[in-house]
Amino acid sequence: MELTTEEQRLCQDIRRLHLESSYSYRVNLLMNLLDHRLGNNQICCSYKEKDGYKIVDEIVVYVLRQGEDLMKKRCAEISQLLLTALTLLQRLEREGYITTKDSPFNDFSEISCGAGTPSTCLKREVITDSTILELMNKYLSKEIFVTEKFESLCSSFD
Repeated sequence: MELTTEEQRLCQDIRRLHLESSYSYRVNLLMNLLDHRLGNNQICCSYKEKDGYKIVDEIVVYVLRQGEDLMKKRCAEISQLLLTALTLLQRLEREGYITTKDSPFNDFSEISCGAGTPSTCLKREVITDSTILELMNKYLSKEIFVTEKFESLCSSFD
């Protein structure tokens, strides 16, 4: 499988989260995968009920207060990171490198990641891209499990 440098880094993070997870403490979730990459910025997702299912209602990117051009650039970078992570998970699952299952840790109406806070960040961008929303609905509340095939893939770029 051909992967970009960013996708390889994300795979290494998936591997690390998998190793840190235990039966009682699961950390192999999408938001944990993104958390340390956001620095002092934040992604916040809210859910709503529709036909008895939780669906992602809104994805908001909050960025550190700085110059307007820098905030726009950082929003674009975070949106791209989110899309890259989601499409990577989709490819890895489709090709048998990972499996996913519903997480027991999904009883929330809002979830966020990143070290940003409302006092240090500005609400900058609401993500409305249908591909991102669809993939967030698929992967946001899933645990990620790696296969031996995934371990072999990761060892090829160690």
